[in-house]
Amino acid sequence: MIDSKLLRWEKAISDLKDRLKISDEWYPIPSFISFGLIVIFISHLFPGLNPRLGSYSEVPSLQTKSYHLTGIWLGIYQKNKHIMIVSDERQVFSWPLAKTNQPNVQPLVNYLKDRLKKQLLTFGRDLAISYNDTRATLSVDKHLKYIHIRPILYALAEANISKYGFETSKLSLPADNDGY
Repeated sequence: MIDSKLLRWEKAISDLKDRLKISDEWYPIPSFISFGLIVIFISHLFPGLNPRLGSYSEVPSLQTKSYHLTGIWLGIYQKNKHIMIVSDERQVFSWPLAKTNQPNVQPLVNYLKDRLKKQLLTFGRDLAISYNDTRATLSVDKHLKYIHIRPILYALAEANISKYGFETSKLSLPADNDGY
């Protein structure tokens, strides 16, 4: 009886040794799948955190107080002799830089009207109005002239957005500035 149990153990151990000699190449696959899913998730998460991502506008630096970004943000810069406008929702609009008169800005106007309509529906749903949510913040590249920005201001006016401001980067002040 002891011999039969011993023989069974020996056979089980020899079967286990034979099985362990064969290498399985599948074991890293689940970790690669989970790592790939995490990379995909993070790649979709980070662009949503910063609305300025995708806009190459270089704004002037001024001494100012900080404001929380609300409302509609538009990054405006020049790329290959075109005016490029990037919204915080990653919508891109462009027209030639040489056009000093009002170019065809109707797609931008339609986008701004739709955006304002969404805000108004949110106000109606929440039964609260926040005027800062209908304000447009323009992040204009400091190398552009007013004549290049004028069509965008016309588009804001046509979309009934009367409150807008220009984004600047904040200068850091030295510690011994005596309350400057």
